[in-house]
Amino acid sequence: MSECNPKITPAEHERLMTQMPWLHVYGQPAWHSDCEIIGNRIALENLRAAIDAVLRGGVDGRAEAMVADGEGYHVVVQIRDHAYLAQQRLPYTADYASGKT
Repeated sequence: MSECNPKITPAEHERLMTQMPWLHVYGQPAWHSDCEIIGNRIALENLRAAIDAVLRGGVDGRAEAMVADGEGYHVVVQIRDHAYLAQQRLPYTADYASGKT
């Protein structure tokens, strides 16, 4: 039986877990670093649908996702120009890189 729900078997629990949109997004630590988007097929298809919605002229797109610890969240996809982006805080995650403009 599953630790989360004693009424389901481990095999059923695993089957249910494969149906969830598992997605981890790791931002750039600093300049020229890679950003990583790692997920299962369901999550990546959700993300693609959100991107497609924006590119078709939507205001924004949303993809439902979950982190491996079971916490759910939404990935918000927006289309913006350089002037807007230049006014935003930089996305770097390392403290030494957060102030570069």
